[in-house]
Amino acid sequence: MQIATNLALTHHALKSIPVYWIEPEVDKLCQMLLANFAYMDNWAQHWRSNGPLHGIQMLFRKQPHTPDQMKNSSIIAFFKAPDTEHLITTIDNSCARLYKLMDDGNDDGGSVPVNFNSASKNHLVEFSRDLFDALELHIQCKPSELGSQDDHQSQAWHPTRLCLIEEEHDLPSMSLLISPMQMAHWQDFHLTIEPKDSTVIEENATPQPAFCNLVDTPHYARVEIGFDPSKSRFQFHRNIEIKNEPGPGRGESLADVLREFRLLPKDKIILAYTIAQAYHHFYDSDLMRIKWTSEKIWFMPPTEDNGEIFLRPYLIFPFGTRDDPEEDFVDDARLVHQHPRILAIGTLLLEIGLSKPFQSIPQRNRISQANCDHKIADNWLKNFKEVEWDGLKDKSIFDKAIEYCIREGKMLVERQKKLGPVGKATDSSAKTLLDKEQGILARRKKFYKNVVRPLKYLAETGFGYKIGNTLYIRRKPRAVPLDTELLDELSKLEASFHSGNTVKAEEWLKDLNSIGTIIERQRRTHGVKTAIRVAILDTGNDAGDNGSASWHIKSKRDFIDGSANNMTDTFGHGTLMARLVRHCAPSAEIIIARVAKNTKDLEASQENIKEAILWAGVECQADIISMSFGFPRDHKGIDNAIKSVQAQREESVIFLASAGNSSFEDENFPARHSSVISIYAANCRGTFMETNPRLPDGAAAIWGTYGSDVPDKFCADIQAKHPGVCQPGSSIATAVAAGICATMIAYADLLPCLEPFAKGGHELHRLKLLRKKSGMEALFNSMAKKNDGSRTWFVDPISFWRDTSDQGSAKHFTRYSAIYSCLQRVSFQQANGF
Repeated sequence: MQIATNLALTHHALKSIPVYWIEPEVDKLCQMLLANFAYMDNWAQHWRSNGPLHGIQMLFRKQPHTPDQMKNSSIIAFFKAPDTEHLITTIDNSCARLYKLMDDGNDDGGSVPVNFNSASKNHLVEFSRDLFDALELHIQCKPSELGSQDDHQSQAWHPTRLCLIEEEHDLPSMSLLISPMQMAHWQDFHLTIEPKDSTVIEENATPQPAFCNLVDTPHYARVEIGFDPSKSRFQFHRNIEIKNEPGPGRGESLADVLREFRLLPKDKIILAYTIAQAYHHFYDSDLMRIKWTSEKIWFMPPTEDNGEIFLRPYLIFPFGTRDDPEEDFVDDARLVHQHPRILAIGTLLLEIGLSKPFQSIPQRNRISQANCDHKIADNWLKNFKEVEWDGLKDKSIFDKAIEYCIREGKMLVERQKKLGPVGKATDSSAKTLLDKEQGILARRKKFYKNVVRPLKYLAETGFGYKIGNTLYIRRKPRAVPLDTELLDELSKLEASFHSGNTVKAEEWLKDLNSIGTIIERQRRTHGVKTAIRVAILDTGNDAGDNGSASWHIKSKRDFIDGSANNMTDTFGHGTLMARLVRHCAPSAEIIIARVAKNTKDLEASQENIKEAILWAGVECQADIISMSFGFPRDHKGIDNAIKSVQAQREESVIFLASAGNSSFEDENFPARHSSVISIYAANCRGTFMETNPRLPDGAAAIWGTYGSDVPDKFCADIQAKHPGVCQPGSSIATAVAAGICATMIAYADLLPCLEPFAKGGHELHRLKLLRKKSGMEALFNSMAKKNDGSRTWFVDPISFWRDTSDQGSAKHFTRYSAIYSCLQRVSFQQANGF
């Protein structure tokens, strides 16, 4: 009866758990019991004279007959037979042991059974504080040991990396790579922990080796050393043959490997298991002083560069860092995920699964950064679960392991019933209390059960991975672009921003055009057709002007002479403004409103301006309205027109106006209107011009951009026809600012095609804030050069673009992050009524 009871309970327990939770000992007992039951079946077949029983179910079935018939049944006969007593005892003990194992493993806390992995040995050392301190002390260069200045550096640590793969050894051990400062070669060290009762000193052993001397020249062998915890000292043992010698140089970070190398599902699973296993082992050690990321884990190439590297991850040693590891639990109700270590490893495993480095968006504080990173990881997980790996039906096991870290593992302790004030972390004493109840050990065990164990099952059972296996991965072949000519041209345009950190006087207009051209070419390639309309309210446009690309003018209206069939410009100012906008923003559709014949007529043309604002903003649906003029006094009609347009368009029109061109005057109207961005003039180096008006009282900052140094050849024809019209000042700066606004809006519309992070509905909504005054001012702030103590901020998109042009495919994410971050602040201020 006891055997049957234990079997029934065990059967129920086995059905309730995933296959990868079946322990090695449990599996072995099940196999042994099945063999014993098969023997029982064979025994019964020989015992019964009237035919064999059909399988194990027949053997155990109840006999609905008389007691005499029951006595004659094979099962009773088996248990009464004298020659089966030993086997029955074995079965009984096995069933009891099996039941106990399953009962120990089914606690509701998710802890790992004490017997788990008892058949396998943990080969990694227990990384104590004493060991870390000793390594940090003795791997640091000492002045007395200086040799070649290239190979050593006083008061610095030799580059050191810890291998995360276990190696079979009689004693717990670990593999270290240590190099000279220039990484000309890497020396492999195999470190073991000396047993406490060890009194044997090898004949050739050398106490306390000087690591500086040991890495001076390559040994072409593995150096075996021991560590004596009682004395915190190292001891040199011997050199042995090295199997996989690493090549020189920095190697490849995991981030680079994910981008540049081909990882098959088998590679991803084994790599994920290797890192997760090491992470669990070192979970509460000093190796947690740094956050484990794809930039902190490296791979070393072999000595011969053949496009392959060992799938052998190394962790950068965190020498010289703070002596407190990254927190395991942060008791702060503002955090969505309160376990930084669990989230970090989940993110790392997700990167491996997607073969893509994690891309964070910078935030203003630690809480926002943690919540934002968790949100990004959660979105990535959602996408990853939809990915299928050909030929691997158990990918869901990998999915669940990551999901535990990112979703289920975000709250592994109970919150306090009484929370502290909003915006403040709970008392640190509460953290101590919570940790006493659950503790790091419990969370570590849960991590093993839900992450390491399923990955171990996939790696070892699914792909036959064993300690000592050497795997290689190959670099991806370089893809041949479909449109080589276009990409070459865009690359040349990008390269034009690498020439230096300052903008050249004769080059700024060309650079702005290059940025706009890059964006417009990519918009066409990706089929982005969202219009960006710029309305220019000025003196019109010369119909024969090729420089302003009159063919690109989508709408035009003469508010001076309504009967005119053709647009004209008898003053030249409007033609210059249109040409500047078109040159700075090739993606823009131009709307021309002729509101005055010349500067002298402006004062009498204010009604025309009012009507032009309404026409451009409502009928033409302009996104940007550029007004390179101003008046000393406010005008009620213009004021009402601006307000009306903003009300009808839900504040989604950007008004720009010239601040003025006299240092003896105040800021002009409509530049000082609350719905208008006032533009001041500066030279290409960011110095504000002396002709700017007086700075308005109380203004936090004013915006200025390129308003001088226009190349002579750019406007020579206009200057010849209209002498004196091409003067530097805020009129030019306003037209340039309109072009900058249009270009950045065009890029924001393109970003979802270039950067996956920008594709979500929330992200698209955020990017649309660029079409509002507050959003564009936030972007101006992000692109501005700010002089300390000055309120004059120079909007410099060229530097903004140039500083990211050499980042390859990551440049779009860097720009997106900058744009998103500044718009996030706008969204927060709007949501809170600021």
